Parts: sequence; C-alpha cells; structure tokens
Amino acid sequence: MQPQPELASEPQSQPQPELEYRQSKNAIIISYVCYRWFLALLTYGILAVYDYLRYRNTRLIFREKFLVFETGAFTIRSKEIPYEDILNVRAEQSLIGRWFEYGTVAVIMRYGADTIVFKYVHEPEALRKAIQSRFVASSKHKLV
Repeated sequence: MQPQPELASEPQSQPQPELEYRQSKNAIIISYVCYRWFLALLTYGILAVYDYLRYRNTRLIFREKFLVFETGAFTIRSKEIPYEDILNVRAEQSLIGRWFEYGTVAVIMRYGADTIVFKYVHEPEALRKAIQSRFVASSKHKLV
C-alpha cells in the first residue's frame, strides 16, 4: 500500500462578519432640503404668476353713472355700482403703506348689499376723495 499523500488541511472557514450599511444622514438632509426648496420655489412661482395676473386684471373704472370694479387672475369678475348706491368710502393705510404710499380702499354700499375692497392701491386717500366726489355729486343731482 502506498502511503496516501497528506491532504492539506483545509482552512477552517471563519464566519464572515455581518456588514450593515445605512443611508447617509448628510445625503438625506441635503436631498430633503433641496427637494423642499424646489417645491417651495415652484409653489411661490405659481403664486407669483397668479398674483401678477390678478394685479394686471384688477382695476376700478369711473363711468358716468357707475363705478366698475374688475378683478381676477384667470376669470374676470366685474361689479357695477351706481354712484347713488354708495353709502361710504373708507381708506386705510398701515405704517409701511404710508411709507410706500399704498393702502386699501373700501366702498360700502347702501342696504348692506356689498362692500368692495380694493387692496394695494397707490395713494388710497386720493382715490377715496375721487369716489366720494362722484357719489356726492350723484346724490346732489338726484336731490335737485
């Protein structure tokens, strides 16, 4: 019998260490912030376009017998108010509004029918006086 060659002893396989990988906190924070900023910019962009369209389409028109208020971004709404139906006109300005010469003018109608609020008006006191002169002239014309 021939002696058998000695088998090299197989190395004992050692258990592999358990590996665990996690997401990077920094990457999550960066992607979260970027995603939120993107959504915020997109949202503010849409709101800015909407506000710009509403600004471009909002106006107060003095006609012979009516005050016409038009507003809207995509759909224009219009209200015609006879001067004789105006009860009062009020102008309001905040501190910042006084600095930058803008404010709000409210036209209050008789019989509690409606109130028109015209915001961010340049020189609201001048507009209030112009509306008042029209409805005072209208009521004098009616009395005479």
